Amino acid sequence: MLTRSSLRVFARPTTRIRYSTMATPFKIQLEPQNSGLLGMKLGQSEASKATDLLQKDLENHHVFFNESGFHDHIVHQVLTLYGTGATTKDLDTAYDANKAYQLKAMKPKSDVVDKLEHGSDWSEYLGKGRNYATFFRFFQDEIERIGWQDTLKEYLFKDDARGRDMQSRLFAGILHPLIQLLYGMEWSQPMIIASALAQTAVHRDDYKEFLTAAAEKAQASDAPPKMKTIGGLYEDAVKNEKLRKSSHWDDSNRIFDGVFTRAKDEMITLAARVRIGEEELDEKIAEMVHHSAFVASAAAFHPPHAPRFEFILIPGFQYQPRRASWRTRSAWISCSTSLVARQLFVAICFVAMSLRMEKSWWVSQKICSRGFTRLWMMGTLSS
Repeated sequence: MLTRSSLRVFARPTTRIRYSTMATPFKIQLEPQNSGLLGMKLGQSEASKATDLLQKDLENHHVFFNESGFHDHIVHQVLTLYGTGATTKDLDTAYDANKAYQLKAMKPKSDVVDKLEHGSDWSEYLGKGRNYATFFRFFQDEIERIGWQDTLKEYLFKDDARGRDMQSRLFAGILHPLIQLLYGMEWSQPMIIASALAQTAVHRDDYKEFLTAAAEKAQASDAPPKMKTIGGLYEDAVKNEKLRKSSHWDDSNRIFDGVFTRAKDEMITLAARVRIGEEELDEKIAEMVHHSAFVASAAAFHPPHAPRFEFILIPGFQYQPRRASWRTRSAWISCSTSLVARQLFVAICFVAMSLRMEKSWWVSQKICSRGFTRLWMMGTLSS
């Protein structure tokens, strides 16, 4: 288990959260009665096995397993298998298949941890993978001090420069930090939440300019009309020739070399139409779940070719069911911050508009009505 190298002196009064045998920022603890959104009946042996594997992963592995920033997905895989009724053997097999290529965890730098605590300017340390362990320890300490809910409000949802910067990083890495965060919230695991915040901090803020511009345009006097439906946004994007043709097969990065280069203004205008009122929040969450399945399936079916799901679209589908968990578990987040976060989530789904919609609505309807969970599981395990 991670140990704290030294006691820290806090510059402000603290009220530490008392933990006993429950999960803590330094200890994973899964219980059979908490099996995730599906509510599977699980035994103590499976809970203990998943607990052990998650602890080993977070203690021993870096968030990236290569210099290109490919992610360690063991947390996602173990929890998905556990939450869908896997045996202890299944869990061991999955862990063993993925542990060999992971990078070893680095040690946190205590002097930098102190600087993060006492200073609001993190620019020197953000966006650098080598600082993951240091941010991990910092957020573990903060969660131990004030709890994970208040830690999220202070460092992610607070409407200040640091909070807005962290929000933009949350969507980097094909939504990996966001997905990690929602896994931690779904299973009430402070250690996973700390790792998600650390991941957020070491990702780049490539989307910051876009998200800021879209939010400002939505508030401007000449703001585009509010969307009527999420499906309508998809249809409007496909009708816009510049957007539809903005990403090319030979683009190294279809987001930044494609949409952002060839149709940036059009993309900002489309995203600025995403404005959701408190009274329609639940409806829009449900709508987004179905449209995520539709996009993933519509992009996969191009007869007579065999269906192939686009990896980039899968994470956008994967986090949707867990966002319902975010909604129900996040009463502590003010309505305004929840809405801002959701607006950003929806907007980011349209960044890589390489989708070529065809008449495949019936496919997505069958997926949503009969196989939604299977597609969700497939996406979770593949990403």
